[in-house]
Amino acid sequence: MEITWPYLAGFFDGEGSITYTHTSAPNAKRVIVQVVQAIHHAHVIYLIHKFLIHEGIQNTLRKRKSYKERARPQVAVIIYRKYDAIKFLQILSPYLILKQRLAEKTIQTLLEEPRSMLRDHEKPSILEQWKSGKSTKDIAQNFHVSPSAVRRVVIKAFPSEKQPHVKLTNQAVREIKQCYNAGGILQNTLATEYGVSCSVISTILSGKAWKHIVVS
Repeated sequence: MEITWPYLAGFFDGEGSITYTHTSAPNAKRVIVQVVQAIHHAHVIYLIHKFLIHEGIQNTLRKRKSYKERARPQVAVIIYRKYDAIKFLQILSPYLILKQRLAEKTIQTLLEEPRSMLRDHEKPSILEQWKSGKSTKDIAQNFHVSPSAVRRVVIKAFPSEKQPHVKLTNQAVREIKQCYNAGGILQNTLATEYGVSCSVISTILSGKAWKHIVVS
């Protein structure tokens, strides 16, 4: 038996499913695309698994128990990774009949949601924008990724900086604490001088942030 995209589309129309699970990232979902068959037809699922690997789409083979009484165990090809799911559905969609609208809607949803990972060539620009004083939220919007993805890049590049959401260095925090301890300067003045909000200065001086910076 030879697996082709038109054959796989017919199989997916009957035995395929697309489900979503929520993730911890805001407005982001995890998609699970799978094709399921009874265990006695496992050879077909295995051929689909090998076909998708050959096409550059990562997928997992998994046995599952059926929840229907007296039903046989099942075996499934499951696609977990977002961009593998997009590629799979983009190629498959023109051949689908019953699930074509669902596939197209899923593709649109996945392409519109923020990415969780940054590409290597984007990282230098991320760091330049962060050094210039932009917030992780603004940078994330520019690159259409989640703020946590930006924070991971910043923390990896500057491991000593514990607060990547602002543009203060350890030395700047030390100076802020020393100036305030010396007296004669207000918190809003320090905020203006260092280009941050008053709430950032307050968290520094109260010890809620940068606890590792100690001044005498």
